[in-house]
Amino acid sequence: MTIITISGLPKEYDYKIDILATLIIEDIKEVSKLKDENNIKIIFLPDLSSEIKNEVIIEITNLYIECEKIQEIRQILAMQIGKAISIIFPDSNIECFVSTNQYDWSPES
Repeated sequence: MTIITISGLPKEYDYKIDILATLIIEDIKEVSKLKDENNIKIIFLPDLSSEIKNEVIIEITNLYIECEKIQEIRQILAMQIGKAISIIFPDSNIECFVSTNQYDWSPES
């Protein structure tokens, strides 16, 4: 399962989370050719720190990519998601990390 963790979103923008989730899922489905969005879980962590303002960090783990261009696809996906978030949250500093580790254990294995 692909897990997307987004931290640092300002609390006053909770109403934009559904829009953001839809954009991210569409980007992942397009780039990774993932068909079933039920294999994508998005976790939004609120900004609980008063010291770190306007820092949004996105971590995408266990992304399954079935081709030889893994590095290129990771870079494209990071850029697409970073751009989508910067449109919704233009005053934020954004970092996006994409991992394709496909060897973790789960009960379904």
